[in-house]
Amino acid sequence: MKGLSEHAAQFEAANAQVLGVSVDSRFCHKAFAEKEGLKVTLLSDFKKEVARQYGALLEDRGIAGRHAFVIDTNGIVRDKVVSDLPNGRDIKQLLEKVKAVN
Repeated sequence: MKGLSEHAAQFEAANAQVLGVSVDSRFCHKAFAEKEGLKVTLLSDFKKEVARQYGALLEDRGIAGRHAFVIDTNGIVRDKVVSDLPNGRDIKQLLEKVKAVN
């Protein structure tokens, strides 16, 4: 999320809204956002419903994988990037995918 937050203005300029969703509690999100100075919205999926619906839940571990979804204004998933948990995301590549959809 830190990488996405650091590029929040570029996503906003591309008419995109960045939402971070994880299975952590809202209390964990609040502490993390304050500690890191995040500029993006974090949503708690504590019941793991969103992660399950988007195929991002690693059921055997009870956690969500590291996924990024590009969703158009009609709510259609136009692209999906899956990264291994220890790896970060390629933010510039994700931004280009967002710009291609908009």
